[in-house]
Amino acid sequence: MDLVAGLTAAKLAFDLAKDLRDIDKSVDEAAFKLKLAELTTALADAQVVLAGARTEQLEMEARIQNLEGELDEAKNGEICPRCRVGRLMLVEARPEPRLGLKDFGVETWRLQCSQDECEFVQTKKHDPHGVLPKIAAKR
Repeated sequence: MDLVAGLTAAKLAFDLAKDLRDIDKSVDEAAFKLKLAELTTALADAQVVLAGARTEQLEMEARIQNLEGELDEAKNGEICPRCRVGRLMLVEARPEPRLGLKDFGVETWRLQCSQDECEFVQTKKHDPHGVLPKIAAKR
């Protein structure tokens, strides 16, 4: 169920509560209890739906935060694993000469921390088409 269904159930509950207030005192106890049971059911439905909507909202907020982190990393580089302040910046990219991997865009990247005092350097393979796992699986 979605938020609209929860709001609909809540409106139904409010309408039932209004009906309960409007019941004439001469109405028998059975009718009153029936309306009260309907009200309880409508409120329970609204509670379940709104709790589900809250869970979905939290999941979406977590996903947004994760995507914002990925976007920040893509724009500014990974956070340096040593100093945790600087960003790893690409300082050299060399095509990978082995096995014709350069034809697939595979490169060896040399990354360096943007903080001068850190001096962290890392080398890693950049594989834009995912060919390295396929080659490794063949061996």
